[in-house]
Amino acid sequence: MNVEGHTYVLQPDPPCNQGFVSTLSSERSGSWNMSGMISKPRHRYVIVSPVRDEQQYLPLTIQSVVGQTLPPAEWIIVNDGSRDRTGEIIENCAHQYPWIRAVHRTDRGSRVPGTGVIEAFYDGFRSLQSKDWDFIVKLDGDVGLEPDYFETCFKRFAE
Repeated sequence: MNVEGHTYVLQPDPPCNQGFVSTLSSERSGSWNMSGMISKPRHRYVIVSPVRDEQQYLPLTIQSVVGQTLPPAEWIIVNDGSRDRTGEIIENCAHQYPWIRAVHRTDRGSRVPGTGVIEAFYDGFRSLQSKDWDFIVKLDGDVGLEPDYFETCFKRFAE
């Protein structure tokens, strides 16, 4: 199926999906510059995602990042003491994609609202191995992105 310059191909569920969602991938060749060469903007970004009990939505989030036309340099997904299969989903994806890394935190008990997600984000930030990035993205575990989301963001930044 072709929509606005994107070709969408229905793919089988990868192991990290655990059969939760079907996936669509976008195949795009890039844009042509004046000399006929394919050009890609030099924008590198990393993602840190603090998640807790997101087994229902995390596979969609993972597939929407994996399918980006401009993928991240690194993605740290922090399991903040989940009591469902979130940690298993993260581990499966970290084995499948070398640029995805899992960080696991134990349940820290009762906290002031909002402090857990901040602590989990900083644990993920401290775990980043990539030093070559222009932007850091904090992405929740229940967000689905369009395949060209980050490419569009960087185009807008350049305007």
